[in-house]
Amino acid sequence: MSDTAYPNKYRPARKVVATQPEEEYEDEVFEDDEDYGEVYDEPVGSVGLFSTPARTAAILVSVLLLFVVAGAAAWMLGQKAKNPPVASAGTTQGSGGNKTSLDGVVPTINNANPGYAVKPSGLDEKPAVGAMAPNFQWVDQKTGQAVSLESLHGKPVLVNFWGTWCPPCRAEMPEMEKLYANMKNDVVFLGVSMGPRDEPLGVAQFIQLNKYSWDFIHDGDSTVMTRYQVSGIPSSYFIDRTGVIRSIHVGQAASTDFAEGIQKAKLGQ
Repeated sequence: MSDTAYPNKYRPARKVVATQPEEEYEDEVFEDDEDYGEVYDEPVGSVGLFSTPARTAAILVSVLLLFVVAGAAAWMLGQKAKNPPVASAGTTQGSGGNKTSLDGVVPTINNANPGYAVKPSGLDEKPAVGAMAPNFQWVDQKTGQAVSLESLHGKPVLVNFWGTWCPPCRAEMPEMEKLYANMKNDVVFLGVSMGPRDEPLGVAQFIQLNKYSWDFIHDGDSTVMTRYQVSGIPSSYFIDRTGVIRSIHVGQAASTDFAEGIQKAKLGQ
């Protein structure tokens, strides 16, 4: 029976057979695989840190900013260590009435060469044993009154030139504190710090931290140090009750050195 004898919906499906030879088909498949492999194995271009000029510029700017921030932080820490906080301003009472001052600030010498009101005749004013100690003046922070080396006559005086940055100076100060605790009613201890390496606020901070209790003044322009011909610090001048230098010690002094110098000043010889 021919196909035309059946309606289309009942007509059996015909099997479609590939007319292409098997070997040729396999070759084409192999060639396709080979092409695919070439595409798959092709390296993909990576994106590096410096792959574009814009990226390179951004990285360099970031590194530069990092160095600037680190440098600024280091500078601020250095400034903080170099200039510690000090006491704030306050008001004190003096004979001249209320006056504004900085609490704990070391007074600065304001007259490096005042004339003596009373001086034994025949004695020169120079930094030498047997001579009158060069006079100088400052203002007492508590009273607002002028004080001079001459005004301290009546008691032996130890004038000690020193600096906060001087290791031998710092090393001898604990011994000075012990001696002062026992002699403060009989002997005047006077510490003289010097500019420009020291300044009144920094000196005051150092004194407060170490709890030293004798009197301190500041030679801002080192004029008094020059007049005393200080060749090295610490330098200690032992002055008797009339203002005459009886002993000089240059360099770090031991407790026995201080005791000996003070004894000579007490005896006036």
